[in-house]
Amino acid sequence: MRVSESLVTMKYAYYPGCSAESTARDQYMSVREVARALDIELVEPDGWTCCGSTPAHHTDTMLSLALPAANLLMAKKLGLPMVVFCAACYNRMKVANYEIKTHPEIKRKISDALGEE
Repeated sequence: MRVSESLVTMKYAYYPGCSAESTARDQYMSVREVARALDIELVEPDGWTCCGSTPAHHTDTMLSLALPAANLLMAKKLGLPMVVFCAACYNRMKVANYEIKTHPEIKRKISDALGEE
């Protein structure tokens, strides 16, 4: 049996980050075009928020984890892995994910802040 390439479409939650529509517009457009050319569907979660990459981790540790965790939760609800093209945003998502997975007390606080686990 031969599977047609057109039947296989990869699908990802896509976190564009705050600069996608401004200072990184060219990068945002490139990501979209490359995904289209490779038949990758990028689903931008409705209501995503800033990951807090610039100020949050300097001012409030829990806020710096809750902001990216909220975005990760949106991807989880979509049932999709998340793609992040901004290195700073990616870092904040990875740090939040690590802290939540390895520290039960942080996980509890973030869950309380977000209103769900």
